[in-house]
Amino acid sequence: MENILTINKGFNQCFEKASTFEQAQITSDIDKVVSKLITRTIPQEISFYLNDSNYLVNGSVGKGRATKTPWIAILDKEITTSTREGVYIVFLFSSDYKHVYLTLNQGTTVPGQFGPRLGKKEIVENSKRIRNLLNIKDDILETDGNADIADERYKLGAIYYTLWNVNDIKEGERVLKLYLSIYKKYKESFDTKPITSIQAHETMTILHFSITSVVESLLSTGLIYSETLIKRLAYSLMAKPFVILSGLAGSGKTQLALAFAKCLSENIEEQVCTVSIRADWTNREPLLGYPNALKGDEYVLPESGVLQLLMRANEDPSKPYFLILDEMNLSVVERYFADFLSAMESGEPIKLWDGNDDVPAEIPLPKNVFIIGTINVDETTYMFSPKVLDRANVIEFKIAPDEMEEYLGKKVNINLENAYSACADMAVDFVNKAKSQVEKDEKNKEVLLSFFKELKKVNAEFGYRTVNEISRYLHFAEGDLEDGAAIDTAILQKLLPKLHGSRKKIVPVLTSMWKLCLNEGVAKEIDAEFNATDFKYPESAEKIQRMYQAVVDNGFTSFAEA
Repeated sequence: MENILTINKGFNQCFEKASTFEQAQITSDIDKVVSKLITRTIPQEISFYLNDSNYLVNGSVGKGRATKTPWIAILDKEITTSTREGVYIVFLFSSDYKHVYLTLNQGTTVPGQFGPRLGKKEIVENSKRIRNLLNIKDDILETDGNADIADERYKLGAIYYTLWNVNDIKEGERVLKLYLSIYKKYKESFDTKPITSIQAHETMTILHFSITSVVESLLSTGLIYSETLIKRLAYSLMAKPFVILSGLAGSGKTQLALAFAKCLSENIEEQVCTVSIRADWTNREPLLGYPNALKGDEYVLPESGVLQLLMRANEDPSKPYFLILDEMNLSVVERYFADFLSAMESGEPIKLWDGNDDVPAEIPLPKNVFIIGTINVDETTYMFSPKVLDRANVIEFKIAPDEMEEYLGKKVNINLENAYSACADMAVDFVNKAKSQVEKDEKNKEVLLSFFKELKKVNAEFGYRTVNEISRYLHFAEGDLEDGAAIDTAILQKLLPKLHGSRKKIVPVLTSMWKLCLNEGVAKEIDAEFNATDFKYPESAEKIQRMYQAVVDNGFTSFAEA
């Protein structure tokens, strides 16, 4: 019952700040504590109570625009992984945000168990149909459609609903157990089993890629990441299938890479390959294998499984395959990764050998292979050259004080399996988007040109490829990230990583780029106290200031920080 008590306390905190919903136009207007309660704290507490990896528990206050009905859903992965389709249990806030209902509800946005996109009449008819088939009678189950829920589709879609009593723990547990038993009966009554991996290749439903579903699935694991960070990873991979995650050791870089890859993979063992880089790697053999010098007709496959992954990806171009290279800079990256870097640039296949048909003489780097590398920076690692950084989006990991406070202040139940294959039905569209042609960005032409001129002063200017990759990133990110955040993170990920050097060389360009990040009319020195509201590109400005402080203190700076 301790979990129910914590859930009730969380709801009461939300009720006390009902005004934060009433006044909100966008999600950032909502009180941060309330937003975290709905999207993380209460869902995690429900997960602890359920203690069943087959359930996903997600909460939402809206996507960009604040929703008029905040919700927390319990989804059986064998039925659905999204509130857009299928049947699920969901807590729905009342129209005045001072009460909450528990409902058995139905998705109405995309084709699901009971047909195509639904009108209001069809939603009501489906609710009746499911009730008749379940045939469950209990006084606490309301079916009249009169719940005080602002979102009409949730209101009409409620197969059953019950006003949740936040002041009675025993009643809450009884109601939740009843709804879980109804949900299990629904699952047993209909053919809700997922398609097997053998069938899925030919018959699996293909859905449009939804970044919201990916974010919800990854946060359901219990890992602590910002939504923006997850979105940056997704959009960066769609822009260019090579991303480097840099930053503090133990900050979750590898876990995010694994969770993202496995979320989009239908057959995880076949589609995801994780390799720990070793300090003694001096050539490509650990990744690509080698011809046996003693047996001319034999090719020794790598134990890492990388070549095998490339071969599978070439045979199955519609699905994503993920290569995760952990601690890439434990060895000099060009020593073992040069063939990949060359193939990314030229589009030419990687030469292997002149042998039999078991292993091809050459292999293309498939466009459906997404490479995520992680790096830590300390005295045991090597610096990445501009050649490597220029071929990737570099995403830096930092732990914010509120994230550390959250981690220290509560028990953390990490369950990566919550995300496994959760969005596999969107993976084909993810690959299609990554392969699609995108027009060169015109909107930010002057911004990029101004940064180009400053970077040229230290011979760190960017080329046409960088412009094209930034254009692709902006194409996917600008419609979703907040105003200015897309170009800000593009500058941070594609332009700043190549900056490094001594104080004499780098201070003038850092100062100039700092000024480019300031809002119009704001004059502020680079060593002044940082205030994000002074900048149109606050993420880039904060990084520039940290690099400036490092070069002043140490006489040298680079993008990667220990």
